[in-house]
Amino acid sequence: MKRLAFLLLWLALTLFTLFAKAQDTLYIAFGSNIDQSEQTKSLVAGLCTYLAEELQLPVYPVMTKGAGAFVEACRTQQIDIGLVNTFGYVLAKYQLDIEPLLVVAGAGGEPIGYRSCLLAHAQSNIHAVDELAAKGSGLVFLFVNPGSTSGHLIPRLQLKRLGLEPEFVFQDIAFGGDHKSTARLIAEGKFLVGACSFTDLEAMIAAGEIDSSQVKILWKSEPIINGPVAVRASLSPAIKEKIALAFETMPEKNPALHEKVVHLWHNTQGQTVRYIRANDQLYDYIREIASSMEELALLVSLYAN
Repeated sequence: MKRLAFLLLWLALTLFTLFAKAQDTLYIAFGSNIDQSEQTKSLVAGLCTYLAEELQLPVYPVMTKGAGAFVEACRTQQIDIGLVNTFGYVLAKYQLDIEPLLVVAGAGGEPIGYRSCLLAHAQSNIHAVDELAAKGSGLVFLFVNPGSTSGHLIPRLQLKRLGLEPEFVFQDIAFGGDHKSTARLIAEGKFLVGACSFTDLEAMIAAGEIDSSQVKILWKSEPIINGPVAVRASLSPAIKEKIALAFETMPEKNPALHEKVVHLWHNTQGQTVRYIRANDQLYDYIREIASSMEELALLVSLYAN
């Protein structure tokens, strides 16, 4: 009996020690399709320094590129915090025990969303989305990049909803790299049909970078909520609360850092934003537009860089 009691005590102490060690250091993964430039790395280092000071714990970065790489990093490493795009979060949530902690919101306190679109060059013979089946065989369809929510995932799923598989409907598919480059290539007529963020396209038109007469909008998505600051669900409530407060108070404590972080990881089009508490239901639109979560996972496996 004494031996059993000793073993139980030893097991409890061991588990407590392991849990305590897990809280000694935090790892934050950056799971967006962002460049790996020195400027980005400097911003990542600055955010880690800020969080370390606020949480009183060492915070180390884990850089990933694309939704698939983010999920794999979470699976193979002890990732505690993640700044990830919408698609990356939904896919990770399906496979891992994570939860959304914060999301960016505008002045009114509502989470900020963005839209995807299907578009065609103004001089193309495509005038409506239902013409793609008959006229797409001689065209190359231009997506943004494989891991983009509004530039690949949502438009691809919308095409599939219409019974159009891009690889069979079009002569080929290609990727423009980023939203601005993709929109510009279509506006210039180098590609006649494609997809990008409608929010980014509107901003380019407003800035005079693209003339609205150069493109035709074939379809727009429902609003897509920005990807969250996600956390490992098993983190202690106290640590989660400290992380949330660190992001919520960043505009006052380090406004320059806040502006840069928001600009790089969230689609806010220059709005003045704050972080607010998030919930998983904000991302149901992504799940609803897909026929299954397995379909989303398959997209990553087929188009991962």
